[in-house]
Amino acid sequence: MCKEAGVNYHYIDFDEVFTIGLAHNYGAKIAIGEYILKQDVDCIPYVSFYDKVLDFLNVLRPDKRNWANIGVYYCNKYFSEKYLNRVVDFKTFQLAKENDDFKEEIKKACGNCYLINREHYLSFGGCSGRFQGYGWEDYQVLYYLKMLSTPKFRLSEYKIDSIVACCRDEIARPSNHATNELDIVFLHKWHDPNINKDNYRNYLEVNRKALLELTLNFNPK
Repeated sequence: MCKEAGVNYHYIDFDEVFTIGLAHNYGAKIAIGEYILKQDVDCIPYVSFYDKVLDFLNVLRPDKRNWANIGVYYCNKYFSEKYLNRVVDFKTFQLAKENDDFKEEIKKACGNCYLINREHYLSFGGCSGRFQGYGWEDYQVLYYLKMLSTPKFRLSEYKIDSIVACCRDEIARPSNHATNELDIVFLHKWHDPNINKDNYRNYLEVNRKALLELTLNFNPK
């Protein structure tokens, strides 16, 4: 997908077992910018997206602990194939934003992408390398960010089955009001949901357990 989208990428040859979280950490360590924006390869920006992100950094800069969730509009197959295989202009973004017929999920924009001060990310260790498959390293970082910015927030009251829903509904969505208002939102390119689905399911319980242990034992400083 990187090649299809014309995205530059850095090849990593790990001595240890590869995980997506360790790749995120490696990227953060070699980055030279003050802030990093974690985005998935299937999240498509429109042409002026990053200009708006740069302007928005002025909102975050007063405190390194400030961060923002970047929402996602999940586009359906029709829209993705017609509009997202080329450079996306703002008019196309607005078309997806305003027309629910082009979306797979009709909810307030929400995703596992986040904008964060690079030093702050590295200060708490970034992503854990314990997770297998994909997605769970993002939940872990979002929980850590929530606990660092809201000292009274604790996960102990939640059951393991609701740990993902809690992350999305009580951390990600409430934190992206400002970015959504400014149209700092990605378009998610549709792809076959059955690809790697078994891989995700096979690691479901082990990843839930790891996420619960990491968040319950995390000591915000």
